[in-house]
Amino acid sequence: MTVDTVNSLFTLFSAETDTEKYAPLISSAMTEVEKMLKPDADSTDVRLDYLCASLAAVRYAQITAVKNMVSCTYGGTASREGNAQLEYDFARALFEEYRRYAADLLCDNGFMFSGIKEGLSEA
Repeated sequence: MTVDTVNSLFTLFSAETDTEKYAPLISSAMTEVEKMLKPDADSTDVRLDYLCASLAAVRYAQITAVKNMVSCTYGGTASREGNAQLEYDFARALFEEYRRYAADLLCDNGFMFSGIKEGLSEA
């Protein structure tokens, strides 16, 4: 994973140009993706840059959603800047797409073995 590439992609996905301001968010996303990797995964694979940036964009959408929810206006309340839920949903969908794209590099934490019931009858 390359910080410069992740920063550029974060700007593309979030439309936020001040990547220095959001450096802790981007760094946190990179750390989270590192923890998702299989032990033998190639951490220089470019797909991981996209995954990191899309995860940072999800976190950015979560943070900015609260600030952009509503604003008091002369006529009542109105959404300040677009639809925060829609922006989050798009960011989340993009992250899920890149996670599927890099699935062969990531641990699969989706399976849970819950147990086998004893005393099953034979057919």
